[in-house]
Amino acid sequence: HIGVATLGSSINSSISDVVGKAFTGDFSVTTSSGGGPSEGGLPVTLASELNNVPEVDDAVGLGFNLINLIEKGKPARKAVLVADPVHGKNVFKLPFVSGGWEGLTGSSLLVSKSKADRDGLTVGSSITASFRDGSTRPLTVAGVFDSTIFGNLIVSPELFSASSVTLEDSEVLVKAKPGVDLKVAEASIKAVTAKYPTAKLQNRSQYIAAQTEQVNGILNFIYGLLGMSIFIAVLGIVITLLLAVYERRRELGLVRAIGMTRPQVRSSIRWEAFVTALLGVMMGTFLGISLGWVVVQALKDQGLSVFSISITSIVVSCLLALVLAVAAAWYPASKAAKSDILQAIATT
Repeated sequence: HIGVATLGSSINSSISDVVGKAFTGDFSVTTSSGGGPSEGGLPVTLASELNNVPEVDDAVGLGFNLINLIEKGKPARKAVLVADPVHGKNVFKLPFVSGGWEGLTGSSLLVSKSKADRDGLTVGSSITASFRDGSTRPLTVAGVFDSTIFGNLIVSPELFSASSVTLEDSEVLVKAKPGVDLKVAEASIKAVTAKYPTAKLQNRSQYIAAQTEQVNGILNFIYGLLGMSIFIAVLGIVITLLLAVYERRRELGLVRAIGMTRPQVRSSIRWEAFVTALLGVMMGTFLGISLGWVVVQALKDQGLSVFSISITSIVVSCLLALVLAVAAAWYPASKAAKSDILQAIATT
């Protein structure tokens, strides 16, 4: 549980770190569905409308689309991020290894470093793209960026200008003009987005927090599976203590005979369970954190850039383990205290 909590905390911290560094704007306009207009998405004209607001310095719409890239002689469908390079470079910054936003046009694209390394691509390399109407077009690699938070491919809306593909935005990132009060800017932006029922305006901190929530559903599912392992562990403690009581019934009878009371017997069994659980908690915490660190290091190339420990999760897990261990000792302790002294002493 601690290992998964450490991994989850590291994923959330990595996403917050990457998005926080890349997103230099102040607001975002998102949609709950994340789809196109038919699914409650945002029209591509919204970014243009926001760029005309006096309090807005830059606004860029981000949408996702599919294109076919000819790789190894075969077409492969790839998801691409569609962003206007003119406004995009001012709202979010990509850590470019080579090239940059300036070279992104209707006949070029930006590629992530992981894909560039995998496919042997560099700035100036050519990739053939095919479209729904059957036409093909060579695309030149205009830049290589060292991040996967925005996907592996970024193209300009101009790429689809000559095709029948419908473009839509899933979110619009907005940067207020320097010196403008953010509350004033927010009110002006809200006046524009109010006519779009699916639009949801968020400030910078809310937007970054929303990105980390995407992995919480998966982590909660894993925590649910771990709950089953906790139940099995509690049963294991009960069975272990019952066996210990059964195997030591002669010793328990002797200490009862020399004056040990039933409450003291129950207390000794509970303390035994507590000490065992404490040792398990110490070992589990160390191994869980170590496992989380190993996984983060192994996935550094996949975007896990920050190792983070969730103190709250660790404390809650440790306390829960100790409480459950003491609770699991209740029945074995009660059974040991109620055993007949003479029968216990007579046991061989």
